[in-house]
Amino acid sequence: MKHVLAFLLLASSMYAQSSAGEARLAAGCGPTSVSFKVAVSKEQHPTPRPEPGKAIVYLIQQDVTDPNYTSLTGGATLKVGLDGDWIGATHGRSYLYFAVEPGEHRVCTSWQSIVAAATRLGSAVTVTAEPGKSYYLRAKVEERTERQPSIKLEIIDDAEGQFDISNSGLSIAHRK
Repeated sequence: MKHVLAFLLLASSMYAQSSAGEARLAAGCGPTSVSFKVAVSKEQHPTPRPEPGKAIVYLIQQDVTDPNYTSLTGGATLKVGLDGDWIGATHGRSYLYFAVEPGEHRVCTSWQSIVAAATRLGSAVTVTAEPGKSYYLRAKVEERTERQPSIKLEIIDDAEGQFDISNSGLSIAHRK
């Protein structure tokens, strides 16, 4: 009986992990095993127009910390997912961009960290892309001394997105 109970507990925990992983993939994230090395170029601020028949998405990371919080890493590193695969990452006040086909897309951010609890932090949105259009997303990372850190991904106005890009560096990410 003990063996049956142990098997059921193990199977249920594996199913719960699988369900969580499947839910994150459905939200647009990629596999948890992928990580990135990120460099930020403060000199570059490219804002290309969409290719014919496609749309372009800009994702801008904005870190918000209170004066009493000391970051050991100079800002969070966020993995960026599109439709179930990681396509890049940002670090600190930076941005990246990517082309998408017209239609509905899931965009996800997830904190890249060696701390397991931090890797569960993230956010996701659905973007319905139209050819020739540009979309701006802000990943707002809040780190506060009084509460848990959080990430909120939101679609923002074009003018605000362009302004945020002017104050951000270009993120250049490579898979480790």
